[in-house]
Amino acid sequence: YSDYALSQGIIGNLPDDMNGTLTRQEFAAIIANALPNEALPAVNSVPFGSIPDVYRSDASIYKLYRAGILAGNDSAGTFLPNAPITRAEVATIFFRMLLEESRQQYWSQTNPYYDVSPADWYNNAISTMTSAGIVEGLRIKRKARLECQYYPRGVCGLGSTLL
Repeated sequence: YSDYALSQGIIGNLPDDMNGTLTRQEFAAIIANALPNEALPAVNSVPFGSIPDVYRSDASIYKLYRAGILAGNDSAGTFLPNAPITRAEVATIFFRMLLEESRQQYWSQTNPYYDVSPADWYNNAISTMTSAGIVEGLRIKRKARLECQYYPRGVCGLGSTLL
């Protein structure tokens, strides 16, 4: 997958450590580069320079904000581009990219993970993406029984993102 991503311009180069942490900015660039412009139509007006912590020149982040894929972390719309991207954030981004028909078909508010509760902001995304078979957690032995863990605050690396 990494050779394909390189040849198609989805990523610019391979890091020394494929499992090293990806930043939110790096992940946004991968998503924006992987899809044609037609797949990310603008549904929001987000002028260049309006995201407080993103350079005007970072077109990939602006493209995803305009397409409704990214929404920011607070009322000011900050993005935190240098923070590591978490598994919960990746699931939420993929959830927002689903076609409406798919989102309705696989919609779920329940999941098998002991570390994702109904009150968590990412619950619907992780539950729906699990129902669709797009994301999955880990089966671990916990308290003498097999349970499922999603590890929503865990960070993602390039290797796991390309798989």
